[in-house]
Amino acid sequence: MKKVFSSTYVMAAIWSLLLYLPNFYAVYLSTNTGGNFSGSIVNIHDHNAYLASVRDGMNGDVWIGQLSFATETDLPQTLNFLHASLFYRLLGWLFGLTNLPINLFYIAVGLFLAFIAFNAYIRLFTECLESYRQVSIATAFLFVFPGLLWLNQMLQEFPNAESYIPNNILYAELWGNPSMNPITHNSYMPHFVAANIIVALLFCRLLHAIRDNRPNYLVMSIYALIVAWLLPSSGILWLAIVSTVLVYLLLVGRMSLSNVIPVLISFVPSGLMSMWSYSLAFRSDFWAKYIYTNVVMNGTIDLSLFVLHVGVFTPFVVWGTFKLLRSNATKYIGQVIASIWLFWLFILSLASFPGSPRFMDGIYLPISILVAYVVSNINNVTKGVRKWLYTMTILLVIPGTLITYIYPWYGHLYLHFSDKRLNLRSDDMWPIRLSNAEMDAFRWIEHNVGMNDVVVAGPIFSNFVPGLSGAKVYLGHIGRTIDFSQKLTSVQQINVVNRLPSLESNGKVWFVNTLHETIGTPEKIYIDDGSAYCSGADFNVGNISVLEYNNCN
Repeated sequence: MKKVFSSTYVMAAIWSLLLYLPNFYAVYLSTNTGGNFSGSIVNIHDHNAYLASVRDGMNGDVWIGQLSFATETDLPQTLNFLHASLFYRLLGWLFGLTNLPINLFYIAVGLFLAFIAFNAYIRLFTECLESYRQVSIATAFLFVFPGLLWLNQMLQEFPNAESYIPNNILYAELWGNPSMNPITHNSYMPHFVAANIIVALLFCRLLHAIRDNRPNYLVMSIYALIVAWLLPSSGILWLAIVSTVLVYLLLVGRMSLSNVIPVLISFVPSGLMSMWSYSLAFRSDFWAKYIYTNVVMNGTIDLSLFVLHVGVFTPFVVWGTFKLLRSNATKYIGQVIASIWLFWLFILSLASFPGSPRFMDGIYLPISILVAYVVSNINNVTKGVRKWLYTMTILLVIPGTLITYIYPWYGHLYLHFSDKRLNLRSDDMWPIRLSNAEMDAFRWIEHNVGMNDVVVAGPIFSNFVPGLSGAKVYLGHIGRTIDFSQKLTSVQQINVVNRLPSLESNGKVWFVNTLHETIGTPEKIYIDDGSAYCSGADFNVGNISVLEYNNCN
């Protein structure tokens, strides 16, 4: 019987702790300076959006959430199931059983998922690769980032760099797009990590079916469906990968049509899930506008950024793909699937369309498989040349790896709606670190603001409100707030326009002013139906002001 504390489990624990070291430091520094850790250090806005669904789950609302970032009525109920909201509500319900504070959700859940992910990736490497040495090489790649994006850190120091360097390259956040980096991706968003775990297991099941003649179509179908549910882009991608793999196997004569059809049928549920996402995006005016706004926010991965991310390993990947697709050996089918996976990502980078980063999740898995295969099969060069090649590769990988690990301390983490770029060494770590007054304000809102009331605040503070207090906000997450730009302008110019468009509420409206974000507080505000809200009682929570507005009638 395998020991529980085998080397794989120990390495998984070390890897998980290493990934979350910046978060641990943020918790320590926040509390040690008399403040509070807000819950995340990277892409805080998206993390807070998912935290709102976690709050729903902790409150027992698992199946249908509160739509805390929308005040409009008669919205499509499918809003409750996009953005992996159901997944986070379920996790929130489970997390609530631990009695831990919600700001520790991402650390607690993230550590667990990272541990599971490491073991799933090792299982995939073991299934695909031939020897312990190859598996060890692939495993080592989970600790490194081979990209050449350290160049963009140098370019940022040049005056007016934006005028000649594309922003998606110049500001590839957190040392490259997180989905393409094994270190950042596995400590980023829990549903990304969960989807990647299932992708690894799906890959293994596919190998069992087409290489080992040990199919389990039901399990494979469930895995594919979960992937498409968590990340529709990955569901679509794997439909393309599997279809291409099966066509390839038919052409080279390794599979008959009678064996191909059951595999295709097992992917029908994930295909239907992907079609559902497609119908939302393109068959409805509301969903076309709503989803397009979210997709555009994701930027693009073009060919240059793709190559910069693959970086030092690019020659290995190209050579390995070329050699494998010429091979007809059944034992290399895992490497062939990895090649086809990367081929599709290459095509998507050539297309360079808004939202292409969504398809890049887990790119390091096929890269690791291919590079481990290539490194172990360089037999036609001398020992000296191999030694020189390995040395140069290691030296070129070091900069990207080191900067990946130190970036949270020395980098320029981007904060939406603010001119500041911060890191864990900044004198002012807000909003990674929240003051006691801010946390007291969230608790005050939780106990005093009704479920039909609406909180109006600056775009950063209000983004925290749903998750940390459970209240509904007028202006929240940029992707989940309908007509966000119009609402942001209205809040910023409230003393001039005295109007909050698209506000629908039969309760009170609460204006919150903090030291970091100040908004106007007119005597009266109007909404679309012509009714007005008049200012009332003013409450002070430390240095934070909360002004109550009631319907003037």
